[in-house]
Amino acid sequence: MNNDGFDSHKYLSYIGVSYDQGMPSLESLTNILLAHMQVIPFENLDVVMKKTISMKLNDVVDKLITMKRGGYCFEHNILLDVALRSLGYSVTPMLARVLWNKTDIPSPQHVVLVVSIPEESDNTDGEGGVGVEYLVDAAFGGLGSVGKHMSASDSLNCAYTVSL
Repeated sequence: MNNDGFDSHKYLSYIGVSYDQGMPSLESLTNILLAHMQVIPFENLDVVMKKTISMKLNDVVDKLITMKRGGYCFEHNILLDVALRSLGYSVTPMLARVLWNKTDIPSPQHVVLVVSIPEESDNTDGEGGVGVEYLVDAAFGGLGSVGKHMSASDSLNCAYTVSL
C-alpha cells in the first residue's frame, strides 16, 4: 500500500497516541490498535445504503479522520495498514472469510493485517532476530484483535482460525 502523503502525526493525534519512533513493538501495536478502535467506530451505513465506498487512501482518511465517521473492515484496516507502515512496521494485508454461524464456506469478504515485529536478538552484533507475525484486525464488527501469534512454521497461504 502506497502511503504517499499520509500524515502519521495527524492520525496518532486523532486517536490520542503519542508514539516514540523507536523499534516497532507488540506493546506499541496493541496501544495503537486499542486507541484506533476506541476513537474510530465500526460503521457499515454506506454498505447498507449501497453507496460507493472509495478505498483510495485520501478518501479513507477524509471519511474516518477529517469527517470523524466510522467505516467497515476494509476502510479501518487500510488506514491502520498505512499508519503502521509509516511507523516502521512490516504489514501484509490479507483477505479473510468470516465463518460466524455459517455452515458453508463464503468467499473472502473481510480484510485483516499480518504484522511482523522483529524479535529482540541475543546476538551481540545488534541485529534483530526473525520477525514474529501477529494477526491484527481493527474492525471485526466492532471487535478487534491483536496478538494472535502465528508460529514460524505457518505459511501465509494457509487458513488461520481466530476464536473470540
